[in-house]
Amino acid sequence: MPKIGLKEAYYSLIASDVKNSITYGNPVALTNVQKVDLNPRVSSAQVPGDDMIVDDISECLGADMSVQRVEFTLMKRACYSEEF
Repeated sequence: MPKIGLKEAYYSLIASDVKNSITYGNPVALTNVQKVDLNPRVSSAQVPGDDMIVDDISECLGADMSVQRVEFTLMKRACYSEEF
């Protein structure tokens, strides 16, 4: 698997999520990141027709992410556990 670099990462919490409109809070820098693991959750289905598979449908349901950093202060660790 190829390695991908991560520089100047930011995250932002969703402040409001209503139909056709998402509002985010202020972006926060995620510093000293060593490693990020991203595992998408995908639902797949095959559509049969005329005795064969005529279509493959896939939908991304979200993703699980873990971030490994150089250090977390106790305060930041408490904040991250509440936010994620």
